[in-house]
Amino acid sequence: MKPAIVWTVGGSDSSSGAGVQADILTIDAFSVHACSVIVALTAQSTLGVEAIEPVSQSMISNQMRALASDLPATAVKLGMLYGRQQIETVASALKNVQAKIVLDPVLAATSGDSLSQSDCARYLMSELLPLADLITPNLEESGRLLAAVSKSTSDSLSDVSANDNQVNIDLMIESMGQRFLECGAKAVLIKGGHRQSEFSQDFYTDGNVTFWLTSPRQYLGEIHGSGCAIASAIAAGLAEGLALPDAIVRAKTYLNQCIRDSKALGSGALLLGKEKFDPREEDIPKLTSNAEEGRIKNELDLTRGPLRSQEQSTEATSDAASGGGRFGKTIGAYPIVDRAFWIKRLALCGIKTIQIRIKDLAGEELLAELKQAVSAARECSVDLYINDFWREALLLGASGVHLGQGDLESADRSTIRAS
Repeated sequence: MKPAIVWTVGGSDSSSGAGVQADILTIDAFSVHACSVIVALTAQSTLGVEAIEPVSQSMISNQMRALASDLPATAVKLGMLYGRQQIETVASALKNVQAKIVLDPVLAATSGDSLSQSDCARYLMSELLPLADLITPNLEESGRLLAAVSKSTSDSLSDVSANDNQVNIDLMIESMGQRFLECGAKAVLIKGGHRQSEFSQDFYTDGNVTFWLTSPRQYLGEIHGSGCAIASAIAAGLAEGLALPDAIVRAKTYLNQCIRDSKALGSGALLLGKEKFDPREEDIPKLTSNAEEGRIKNELDLTRGPLRSQEQSTEATSDAASGGGRFGKTIGAYPIVDRAFWIKRLALCGIKTIQIRIKDLAGEELLAELKQAVSAARECSVDLYINDFWREALLLGASGVHLGQGDLESADRSTIRAS
């Protein structure tokens, strides 16, 4: 298996609030190795950008070539790119890179200072969007990027801010997401941090999966580098092998943690607190199918019932899922995993009930993996259900067993109940 390595391609921020420095801190928070490709030097502080000096195309190519030969990426995070020539240079190099690509289209700093030439949006859309697995624009960037490839200028931040009807704003953002897909995006996360609302709401779509993430807005002041942080955190998750939606939810949780821990180190914007990923319950965003639902009841809601398969469970599992039986509680979200290492990761996110379902191991390897899972579950105070292997579940003292309809016929249900 390839080691988890993220290349961050972008500008150097002398304040370390954003840019490559901030990306490295974020990626390291997940114990993933970060490599850097510097495309520009910026004289920057918490007050703004004072100067920009782009790096030559040949030097950008040399950096990417050096990394490719020794530290190949499993994920790439693209940030600030100064103009057409840099974009074309990076795009050419990435065509030979086998990695997940997250495109964070940085067009301006938090202060509003421009970080790119006027033609940048157009070439980001034509050259890099087709290569990216995800693009992560904020509302203003979404309007500028779409305007660069369309005559329509209706989707802009000024329109969004001026419109008091939140549902209409939701529809506008969802329309933007669809237009990105029509332009060739594989998936888009439109960040709503600049939206005028008491909530921070982000919209994701890949054409098949669509959802909104909602968190209470933290009114701490202007914050530098939030876009870099979430994109880098997503890239770290992809490098570790997480599915894209999972990487996004974890990254949003991490961003909320960073905002909560932000610091006023200079005279301008706050700097995010980029410590190791160690979230609290309130950091976890609410995931809903539409934005309005997130606003109506914005709280951690893991009590809607488990994410269950179509298989039937034993009576004990069914009772637990419905909040009855000998457990007497609602178990909430019910993830299914295939390896023991997921137990502690999910426990950090507040998950209390997990099913382990292993289909590719047998004999001693299977028993060893199940032992690790039960041990981790006990350490984290997690209820662990073992799929299919009811004898091993009884032997190891798991919380329960999950059996499909076919397995119920051969299982010793009286023994299971007696346990």
